[in-house]
Amino acid sequence: MKKTQKILSVLLVLITIFGISAATTLSASAAGSSMSNATSISFGQSYSDSITDSSTQDFYKFTMSSSGKINIKLTAYIYCANYYIYDSNGKDVWHLTYKYWNNVSKQYDMDETVDLTSGTYYFAVKQYDGTGNYNFRLNFTSANESFKETTGGTNNTITAASSISTNSNYYGQIANNDDCDFYKFTMSSSGKINIKLTAYIYCSSYYIYDSNGKDVWHLTYKYWNDVSKKCDMDESIDLSSGTYYFAVKQNSGTGNYNFIISTNGGTVVTSYKLSYNANGGSGAPSTQTGSTSYTISSTKPVRSGYKFLGWSESSSATAASYTAGDRIKLNKDTTLYAVWQKESVTSYKLMYDANGGSGAPATQTGSTSYIISSVEPVRSGYNFLGWSENRSATAASFTAGDKVTLNGDATLYAVWEKQQDDTPPSDNSGFSILGFLVMILEVFVDIFLAIFSIFA
Repeated sequence: MKKTQKILSVLLVLITIFGISAATTLSASAAGSSMSNATSISFGQSYSDSITDSSTQDFYKFTMSSSGKINIKLTAYIYCANYYIYDSNGKDVWHLTYKYWNNVSKQYDMDETVDLTSGTYYFAVKQYDGTGNYNFRLNFTSANESFKETTGGTNNTITAASSISTNSNYYGQIANNDDCDFYKFTMSSSGKINIKLTAYIYCSSYYIYDSNGKDVWHLTYKYWNDVSKKCDMDESIDLSSGTYYFAVKQNSGTGNYNFIISTNGGTVVTSYKLSYNANGGSGAPSTQTGSTSYTISSTKPVRSGYKFLGWSESSSATAASYTAGDRIKLNKDTTLYAVWQKESVTSYKLMYDANGGSGAPATQTGSTSYIISSVEPVRSGYNFLGWSENRSATAASFTAGDKVTLNGDATLYAVWEKQQDDTPPSDNSGFSILGFLVMILEVFVDIFLAIFSIFA
């Protein structure tokens, strides 16, 4: 097994080398150079690559199953670069251009949010001046819109308006590629309606049109509060019976909103709970309440045998969408689930079996390599030779002071040699060795005396 030990040590080194190589490969993105061969990426996963003189632009493809907010966190070690997001038609829906690095740190740090409708998009990093490495991660927060919108928006006109009922809450989003939303409602009789709305948009305007498209009411250029980062509206309007269209239009900025058009004094919820689920672990942070925007807690849950990666709105996620310190905006009560990664085993047990004897050494733990114990077991009538992985071995593979490297839990068995019996065998027939010797001596004496008498 000593030869096996050396082979295993070599294999462990090779596995470590290949493991490091594999880990390095996974962190590199090998990005495509255009939309047609863009590298597909996932939210919450970090990616890295480089801009060179022969590779001046990198494209990454991602898909949003619902409208929502993208958070881009990027660090670039490039003197100056440009950054874009294109929709599936190749239209530029967001960009940051001519972003120079800090002349002291020699890096550029980006932390930007982009509101987009559902669909497939392409994030691009393009050279302007200089070359170098960069790394980034995209996080996603759903807008939880009441009516799903795809690239460019789907309810942007009166004819495409989404039908709603009075006295119900609705949720929407003004995005970089969707600057207005229309909602259709009907008044069965004349009366007063109340519009209560909360918008997380820097500046927007609100309209009500009749069935002929005539503006019958509006409230324009409503800015948010610079402290709360939201705009609250509570307006009452007298309308005659008929069909109407409520419109939310962008002036500046993007973000989520929610509203209710009521005839019975309904209310818009202005705060939501953010709950945490340890998802198989323990020690989840306490629920956060009293707002619609929170900073992700720094409290980390724990789970035996697992590494905590962060948080996701999906209980089955394998990559985190949020980590401590990230900001999240809610338009409903939300639960975040801990994301876990199973840890690889970094230690094995070395156990000893006295194999018919007693006093075996204690189990050794906490490592993958051990020195064979100097404690020797005992067994009546046997000599202890050493240790072997084979219970029936007659020769020892290891003795005290030897080093063994493991690739799994192992048990060593004591090797015994039966002691030899040094007691002379007894003659049960009455034959005595001593008597035999005396007899022989007497014969020699008689022979000697006979010879002596002849020559005397």
